[in-house]
Amino acid sequence: MNRTPSHYELGESRDLKPSTFGEGENSGVSSRSSSGQVQYQCIFPDILSVSVMRRDTSSHRRKQVTPKRRTPPRTRRGSGPSEASPRKKRRFRPGMRALMEIRKYQKSTDLLLRKGPFSRLVREVCQIFSRENLMWQAYALLALQEATEAFLVRLFSDANLCAIHAKRVTLYPKDIQLARRIRGVENM
Repeated sequence: MNRTPSHYELGESRDLKPSTFGEGENSGVSSRSSSGQVQYQCIFPDILSVSVMRRDTSSHRRKQVTPKRRTPPRTRRGSGPSEASPRKKRRFRPGMRALMEIRKYQKSTDLLLRKGPFSRLVREVCQIFSRENLMWQAYALLALQEATEAFLVRLFSDANLCAIHAKRVTLYPKDIQLARRIRGVENM
């Protein structure tokens, strides 16, 4: 094993005594320090001494670390440009989406028509019947919209019953006309 000069320590020891490291004449040549390093020193007092420090191999072993597992890069399959959607879109069975929407709207109490278009429609109808520009309170428009939506929901549910009676699923205009005729709302 080749050691570079950075592993050596240079120092001066002019007054070394044989009793410093141990007993006897050869005891001044080498010693083991408390950290487990072996020191070699020259025993001549007037010459610059060189202290060589050797690492103990048992305390400085490299720990084996298992490398982290890396996932391989994904390859593009197909020639579609849809790279932005990593998840596959869920596809419902026929009729399930309609049932989900029915449950959703039956749970909610929100208005189904938007307020702006409904307000413009009411003002337009008012201008047909009256030449004056009428002012509407917000609560009056809201009450009118609630009544309109309740009327339409009931009309469509009756028309749906008429379509089911005719052994159909699709709602036709004649179903709505029959529901209005049965309810007595023919002229509207």
